[in-house]
Amino acid sequence: MAVGARPPQQGFKTLHANVHIAEAREIHRNVVRGNYTISGIAVLIGMAAVVLDRGADSTFDAFGVSLQSAHIGVAVTGLGLVMAFWTMNSLLRNIRDLGALPGTESESRKSRMSRAQAASIENEIRALRQLIQDRLPSKANPPTSEKP
Repeated sequence: MAVGARPPQQGFKTLHANVHIAEAREIHRNVVRGNYTISGIAVLIGMAAVVLDRGADSTFDAFGVSLQSAHIGVAVTGLGLVMAFWTMNSLLRNIRDLGALPGTESESRKSRMSRAQAASIENEIRALRQLIQDRLPSKANPPTSEKP
């Protein structure tokens, strides 16, 4: 095992939050498709500007990143890469937050038995045990067979 690595988990827990992640799956796909399309276009335009040797002093400040370049193609390519990274980072953070949500109320009702239901089942089991004990002959009074 590598230094600092966590030991493997014994089994997996079933999370009810998977419902929330599944509900958001289509939205996440659309966000990724749209943003990666825009990011890809920005990267391609930036690479084309580099190939065509379009030079201009440019400064870009967004998402906590500052890009300064004497070549516009480098700045636009950097913009596309920062957008792609920012989108994936936000998406993974959103999935993590959805995973931390508790399960839905309907699922928790399905998966957990109420105390009243558990008490009712226990009472039925006790009644059945008593009925069986009453019907079976006891060891102190074995059944006698009377022959006529």
